[in-house]
Amino acid sequence: MILRRLTKHIKDQNWFAVALDFVIVIVGVFIGIQVSNWNDAQQSQMRETAVLAQLKEEFVEIEKTLTSQIQFREVYMQNLAALITTLEGSSPAADDKTIRQALADSTAAGRRPPNRRPIYK
Repeated sequence: MILRRLTKHIKDQNWFAVALDFVIVIVGVFIGIQVSNWNDAQQSQMRETAVLAQLKEEFVEIEKTLTSQIQFREVYMQNLAALITTLEGSSPAADDKTIRQALADSTAAGRRPPNRRPIYK
């Protein structure tokens, strides 16, 4: 339709109409590109928001895990210190429960892997 109209204007040598047709096409293409860019920016913003929410959730989970591990390590170190002082005989003997816990903890001192695939690497 536009090509037919453009051909007619060229045959009639109506240069104003030819220029107007070109301007309409160029403006239409420009508006289409701008809408596409706006849509890409919106999608990018939505992806960024989703990743930030996932990161926040992951960091909260990491903080909980690390706090739990720190508490475990503190108890582990206290039990191990009691075991060492008992074995050295430098202080009164620790009770059996503390010694058994220290021995059990000494074999399980590793860090557990995360439960899911992390966002932050």
